[in-house]
Amino acid sequence: MRIVCISDIHGNLPALEAVLRHARTLSPDLICSLGDQIGFGPQPREVLALLEREEIPCLLGNHELRQNDYLLRRDPALETDVNFAIVRHIQTLIEDKPFRLPRSHQIEEITFAHAAPDDPVTHLDTPNDLERALARTPTRYLVCGHQHMQLAYHLDGRSLHIVGSAGMPENALPGTAQFTQVDIVRGGVQVTPYTITYDASPIRDAFVRNGFAQACPIMSRLCCEAMLYHRNILSPFFHHAARVQKQRGEATLTLECWRAAADTFTWLTDGTWTDYWK
Repeated sequence: MRIVCISDIHGNLPALEAVLRHARTLSPDLICSLGDQIGFGPQPREVLALLEREEIPCLLGNHELRQNDYLLRRDPALETDVNFAIVRHIQTLIEDKPFRLPRSHQIEEITFAHAAPDDPVTHLDTPNDLERALARTPTRYLVCGHQHMQLAYHLDGRSLHIVGSAGMPENALPGTAQFTQVDIVRGGVQVTPYTITYDASPIRDAFVRNGFAQACPIMSRLCCEAMLYHRNILSPFFHHAARVQKQRGEATLTLECWRAAADTFTWLTDGTWTDYWK
């Protein structure tokens, strides 16, 4: 049996379209998405529609969980904090109903999940994180997403495979998308990671066309640059914003503090954040 696993599309429609075109040439028995179909990227509605049209089963990612938390008012910060403005804008573009997606799926000796089988938010940053995720897996193999880099980790006859990010890789290779082929064969599992190229130029226009640039220009620039240049600049910006907040003596991350951080941050491209979307 051949399974193509896509993960962390993050609302990047051109990347998803390219991955699906290539995946079909592999004649898979199943194509599945391992979570974070949306989040950060400018085309959540279009991505969800394409996945539904192609009848691709999806798992719950941490970004779908976050949208649920916002919709169900589980976290007040999501309703007010400046760094979650993109979450609020995404909800204006998709249906006002929670994502009811499974957290994991099992086929023979493989468990598919977004991160750990029981928790799509679990960190997968260190060997200890990976070992703990494997310990919570009921099968010999765990195939997951969450991290935006492809990785294979083996321990005591068990394996964890991170399939990479389709829409937002952190491989410093602009214009590429990642996915993974999993073949169930006699005697075990064969895992083949893919990195393909595609035209990412429409992404920036989509941020403008779908209102992200207007609703949350700073966060949108962070996400746009990350998608176009395949580097994690969100974490450095959040650390920078925290330092600016501390320097200003503010108890919370206000809009003024957020803007001050954007004014003093080292962006990947030229120009101020106020000029970026002009």
